[in-house]
Amino acid sequence: MLIKQNIEIRQEKVEASILNGYFGKKGLSEEEVRSALKIYAEDKKAKAEEKAQAFVNIQNENATLKAQLQQLHIDNEARDIASKLGVDSKTIPYLVKMADFKDAFNEDGTLKVEAMEAYINKVLEDIPALKGVQAEQTRL
Repeated sequence: MLIKQNIEIRQEKVEASILNGYFGKKGLSEEEVRSALKIYAEDKKAKAEEKAQAFVNIQNENATLKAQLQQLHIDNEARDIASKLGVDSKTIPYLVKMADFKDAFNEDGTLKVEAMEAYINKVLEDIPALKGVQAEQTRL
């Protein structure tokens, strides 16, 4: 461990010496070189942090859009199912909001249509008034 530290220290000194020699030939003092390197390192770190934050922002935006797309997919399918069951079009939005579609997707991202029908039927059993007039007339 001590040998590794000595090697690293020696390497840093060699690099500093080379840089000082190079920048010295360009007319910069050692202090100016250190200041420039410090600014460069800070700028590099800031850019890396910006890039990391941009990546996190993109991931968050992607997750939000995915959730919105899934919700839209659920809403559309639920509306279709409710229409097929004869639910009044005026009450469908309320029915969709009341149904619990938490497990509406398979692992591969496809909708569980049968499960959605069960969720909708559960709400209709609990609140028969949501069926509306059309469904009641259809049953008679």
